Amino acid sequence: MRKARNTILVSIVLLHATAFSTQAGIFTTSDLEGTWDFHMLVSGDAPQWIGWAYGTQVINDSGDLTFTSITRSSGNPELPADATMAISASGVVTIAGTDFHGIMNSQKYMIVGVMTDGGGGFNLIIFSKQGTSTFSTSDLEGTWDYSGLISGDAPAQTVGWYWGAFTFNEYGVLTSATPVTDSLGNSDWVPSGVNLDVTSTGMVTDTGGLIRGVMNPDKDMIVAVGTMCPGRDTDVCGYNLLVMQRPAQEASIGELYGAWQMHGLVSGDGQVYKGWFYVTMLVSIDGSSHFVAGSYLNSSGETGQTWSGTLTVTSDGILAISDKPEAHGILGIGKDMTVITMNDGGGGYNLVVSVRGARTISGYTFASNSATFENQYFPASVGYKWIYRGYGAYDGYTKISDALSTEIVYGVSCLKGKIQDPVEGIRYFWGAEDTENNIHIFKFQYESHLALEVDSDDDIPANIQLIGSPDVEDSWIRSINGDGVAEYEVMSLTATADGYDNCLKVKGAYGQGPDIDYEYFKAGVGLVKTEWVDDGGSWVLMMIPGDFCGEGSEQPDGYVDYWDLLYFAQRWHSSPSDTNWDPRCDLDKEDNYVDYWDLLVFAQQWHKGQPP
Repeated sequence: MRKARNTILVSIVLLHATAFSTQAGIFTTSDLEGTWDFHMLVSGDAPQWIGWAYGTQVINDSGDLTFTSITRSSGNPELPADATMAISASGVVTIAGTDFHGIMNSQKYMIVGVMTDGGGGFNLIIFSKQGTSTFSTSDLEGTWDYSGLISGDAPAQTVGWYWGAFTFNEYGVLTSATPVTDSLGNSDWVPSGVNLDVTSTGMVTDTGGLIRGVMNPDKDMIVAVGTMCPGRDTDVCGYNLLVMQRPAQEASIGELYGAWQMHGLVSGDGQVYKGWFYVTMLVSIDGSSHFVAGSYLNSSGETGQTWSGTLTVTSDGILAISDKPEAHGILGIGKDMTVITMNDGGGGYNLVVSVRGARTISGYTFASNSATFENQYFPASVGYKWIYRGYGAYDGYTKISDALSTEIVYGVSCLKGKIQDPVEGIRYFWGAEDTENNIHIFKFQYESHLALEVDSDDDIPANIQLIGSPDVEDSWIRSINGDGVAEYEVMSLTATADGYDNCLKVKGAYGQGPDIDYEYFKAGVGLVKTEWVDDGGSWVLMMIPGDFCGEGSEQPDGYVDYWDLLYFAQRWHSSPSDTNWDPRCDLDKEDNYVDYWDLLVFAQQWHKGQPP
């Protein structure tokens, strides 16, 4: 029984150390606060206004929106009227007094939306929140897949869609490109002579002055507008909205699983349909897809549109649709956004931007980036390492666990962990957290065999329920895969453990047995110590202060040595406002500053642990 319980206990502790993002799937009005850049394309037909616009707006914590700048293709400098934005808990964004409908992405720095323009046309708008990132032209280096839509009015413009790929060097110079494929059937024009520049705030321009765009905070997407011909003058040519993405890597169809919020603009000329639409699309694990009933609306007020088909994706993120041979889509490197160009059933041309919504499985809802969780007691990221050491009857028995990577299991982004055990061997687990702060194990594997893998909605295992802001005497109920239940009591918010003050201390007893478990969590650090006892001895889990890294690796290696000293020295006199700040180096936990007193603590830790 000791062996079985150890497996459960290690899994529980590991899940504390490697929790996942819940907040990404829960939105509030405060998420709107900030300064936002916007880029917009307007389609339609004369006498409606058609063109593009870009500018900046400021939103306060109540959702009040003020435009601070705007540039239109027509040259009209008049600022739009102030307005009020609202956002639902699921990320749907609206603007009072308009038909605007948008969606915020899970990272909360982008909004994609559609609305009817005040000039009578139809808008697709992409907002990007300004942050603290610093940009340079070297951020362009590499390959970008692009998709574009052109609006306009004949004969001055030729509307349609286009797509292709660029490769830039570190100076923003185009070094190679694929031919531009457009809706007229052209695919033999290869762009050349393109030079882009990126300012420190992320503004993107070309040396010819044709486009103006913005790079997102993750530096993997650029949205731009401009009046140009992406190919020859006789090809598609006019008012452009261009979306460039770094393509996904090692993509698979299972990674599309879930709900996608689609917003599209239809461009055209003459008697063809022009307008906007939005709809929710569900993608199954095998790529079969359909519109959610009742979720479709277009600018003409039509509802009830249905569609079903099959999506496929290549390993480098190129999407295709079974019944749309001309359709071409790009799955971005973050795998939570797609941009698709295709012909519209009403004779026009579509650009569709889709943002992954929260995944819902059997009543559980998972945020789209569920493997990037961080709150005050459960910070985690790939690279965490924890050392388990036995005492009493288990003296000399050591377990080491690593957070290895994020991977998709049954369509949900999970954190993959590795448990190294000299007796029980190597084991792996994959877990994800839902938006109600519950952790679910989607897969558990020994080196020799697979012990658990979710392959249907009914297989979601029992959960661990976490607490974010506990009070003393709060109760904490948890279970793992139906294999034992633990009820924890919050003992203290000011406990001391292994040099960490003001720790959250909880106490629990497992099942009907004699095991008692005490766990200590430090805000901003995570689980720092676990103690448990039974009739066979006692165990302690602890993170070794001062063990920051290993030789050639930024992962702790269970031993405080020269490499940790070098890492510590590189953060000397740093504080939370510095780019090299690491809270683990503030070893005295007193002042959010790495100085002499932290060095004293580090010296006391010298050569603690076991050499790798």
